[in-house]
Amino acid sequence: MFSSFLPLFFLLGILSILLSLFPVQKSKWFSSFSFLLICFSFSFFSFSFSFFSLVFYHLQENFTLQAIFQSTHSLQPIFYRISSVWGSHSGSMILWTWILSFLSFFFLYTLPYSLRKDSFYLCVAKIQSFILLFFSSYTYFTSSPFLTFDQTTFQGTELNPVLQDIVLAIHPPLIYVGYLTTSLLASHSISLLWSQYTNPHFFHSSTALKYYHDFIWYARISWICLTCGILLGSWWAYYELGWGGFWFWDPVENASLLPWILLTALLHKPSSHWTIILSFFSFYSCVLATFFVRSGLLDSVHSFAADQQRGLWILCFLILSLLLFLLLFYLSSTTSHFFLHSTTNQVTNHQGNHQNSFSKLPSFLLKKSNVTPITWWNQLFLLWIFLMVLIGTFYPTLHQLIFQQGITLGPSFFHSMIFPLLTPMLFLMILSTKLQSLSLITWSKILILISFQLGFLVGSFLFCSFVFTISYDYFNSSLFFAFLAICSILQLLPALWSYFCHQSPFRSISFLFSHFGVALAILGLSLWNSLADQKHLIMFPGDSYLFAGIQWVFREVNFLKGPNYDSFYGNFALFKKDSLCAVLFPEKRHYLIQDTYSTKVDIHSHWFSDLHTILGDGNLYTGWSVHFYYYPFLSFLWIAGFFLITGVLFQLYKEKK
Repeated sequence: MFSSFLPLFFLLGILSILLSLFPVQKSKWFSSFSFLLICFSFSFFSFSFSFFSLVFYHLQENFTLQAIFQSTHSLQPIFYRISSVWGSHSGSMILWTWILSFLSFFFLYTLPYSLRKDSFYLCVAKIQSFILLFFSSYTYFTSSPFLTFDQTTFQGTELNPVLQDIVLAIHPPLIYVGYLTTSLLASHSISLLWSQYTNPHFFHSSTALKYYHDFIWYARISWICLTCGILLGSWWAYYELGWGGFWFWDPVENASLLPWILLTALLHKPSSHWTIILSFFSFYSCVLATFFVRSGLLDSVHSFAADQQRGLWILCFLILSLLLFLLLFYLSSTTSHFFLHSTTNQVTNHQGNHQNSFSKLPSFLLKKSNVTPITWWNQLFLLWIFLMVLIGTFYPTLHQLIFQQGITLGPSFFHSMIFPLLTPMLFLMILSTKLQSLSLITWSKILILISFQLGFLVGSFLFCSFVFTISYDYFNSSLFFAFLAICSILQLLPALWSYFCHQSPFRSISFLFSHFGVALAILGLSLWNSLADQKHLIMFPGDSYLFAGIQWVFREVNFLKGPNYDSFYGNFALFKKDSLCAVLFPEKRHYLIQDTYSTKVDIHSHWFSDLHTILGDGNLYTGWSVHFYYYPFLSFLWIAGFFLITGVLFQLYKEKK
């Protein structure tokens, strides 16, 4: 059978990557870069052939392959047969390898001809070869999706019913692209350290400027993909799990948040040392999350089956890559020309060419870069959030391994350690907005703005605490955060309006869009937390109930036959002022193949509020358990995600021009 040759094609891809690590003799017609491009092209072709062959066999229901047998059934819809390719550990790893090979090939293929002989980019390609070689070997030797059964199998098992969702099918590839794009950041950073160590005058070439543009471009692409993936996962949790939650501080959810936080700090253009550190550890945190998920150490619904051999491979990679980075960072820091000094731009007139090239270098490549205090405070806040998420995610596992005693850090830990930072972060956003509008920034103007903003925030705090204490007998912190977010939005709206009217001195529309998205997200979450309501009751068909200003009428129950499930659903009519505004059909599904049950919520979204209905257990004699939920302003979170992504896309478009 042809499927028996798939491991051979995959192995040829590994061998081509291994071959790219060997030096070649330069000739007139054949260069080192050409050899690397040929090797990467062949490996990408081999991995692509293997991956899409696996997709084809999922569609053809070739149950002789173990990976297909474990996640595919003939009754599954076609779309979920495709998504079941990455629904298992082995299938997800071949997708991981294919994406990594594509990114490596894309990097080499799109590199301008003028830079293809540059030793810096050859070093980046070599590092990418090492990374791709490791993960492809890991997939082939520990997680091969091409293992077959000795006997003929006529039917397989089904993909987990929870995973049979369109949004959740798109979510993993986006997260993987975001993860693996950070490998290019790490390769650039390690190559930068190596180039600076071997050539102290490395920045005297035009490569440094090209490095910066490549670096920021890949960082933004990674951030956009991670943001889209995280938002899709949150949206799925919101409408799938029933009670309106969108973030559960699950260990694997947190694992995807770690590189996102570091990339966010990276996009704020920190100093030189932070740039190198953040770029490497954004990729390192992705591999660290992969280690905990693939080894089964994290207790999560996202985790794969535990396998010590798989975990040992990734652990060795983590240790070796960290030691290599720390060694290169130390060696580079000991050189006398580790990053350009601030005096570099002070070049005499007869060196005008050098002066022009140095003046174009970004500030983060300078040793004494013009990093504002606001940027430093921003980095500290983001670093604190990163550390708290890191500790809350991995400390329980480490405590269990060391002391053989379980411990849990729940949502209250994350809320208490992260939420207090919202006030100073919003303050910095307002302050940075004011500073962006100034044509000339002086310390006197900064001090005046700080004094004004501090006075404004303190006055707002005292006013809110007085009003909320009188009204509710307690201080509602969520409403206070909502008030601060509104203040931030009111500061940003005039700037956005003036920018689009071509009257604004603001230097970056992405700055305004992104900060507007942050303020809008905080506003939506604060109002959602304060104003949400719910009701649980027993109802019979024909009953009605007034909730959240809506008359809910339980009309009937009925049955529906699905492709691989039986559905028992309720029919609820929603009336507002005697006018029908929605009809909801919450379900209870019985998946026939795995004999499992799943509850499906139905949601009516109207402007800035959502109404949820869940049908619980019951019968015609005792009635049905019914759950109503009212969630206002949570749609602001999804709109905020749009503004955040659009802001970064604006920056990409600006750089392309």
